[in-house]
Amino acid sequence: DVGDVKYTLLSHAGVVVDNLNTNSPLDVQYNGEVPLDTSLVISLSGVPSKDMSDEELTYFQQTTRDFLKQKEVGTLKILSIEVSGQTLHLGRRSLQAETQFARSGIRRIQESSSSIDIATKVNAKHRPPSPGLDFDELVEDSINSADGSYREELLKGGMGESDSGASYFSNVNEVRAMPVPDVPPPAAPTLQYQPKEAKGGITVPISIAIIVGAALLTFALVFGAFVYRKRKQDRKR
Repeated sequence: DVGDVKYTLLSHAGVVVDNLNTNSPLDVQYNGEVPLDTSLVISLSGVPSKDMSDEELTYFQQTTRDFLKQKEVGTLKILSIEVSGQTLHLGRRSLQAETQFARSGIRRIQESSSSIDIATKVNAKHRPPSPGLDFDELVEDSINSADGSYREELLKGGMGESDSGASYFSNVNEVRAMPVPDVPPPAAPTLQYQPKEAKGGITVPISIAIIVGAALLTFALVFGAFVYRKRKQDRKR
């Protein structure tokens, strides 16, 4: 896809400039277009009880890109749509049909009673400065527009060869765009010293202390007995 290529090239512009500055005596600066992207989850209700096929996925990407291109402002240009995952949520009727199918083994017709969450990334470019541009908000508000224009675009379908995956979306009744939830980073593990236990449930440091204490006590007793005996012998003389 040409849009993906443009986005990738723009994403590496900074690396190219750094290499030029490192390997040449010139002071190189880049003042052209810069990449923009936003990630969100697009939830569609009223889809068949299955994940999108490659054909249906292509239709979703093309339709979403063409719709958002209508919302471009200033120097903003929508380049491409990426999908990193899809999560299907079976509706009640679909779950009942799945159960009946499992019991009877009779092939069933896919029912439009499920919903799907599509992890979506929108890639774009613009030439700074772009005062007032909030790309995340623009994309989310456009898809959630009260006039249902995005849903209507999905429902159109069948307008040409590139729309061959449109039937998957023919019964979509609700569309919702949500920001990707922030996942907190995992907490750093805390290292705690756990004394090793010797036999009988006594920890190693305590065992060592007992041994040292016993050795000191034995030495004190032997030394005391030696001193006492020597003094006694001296008195007899």
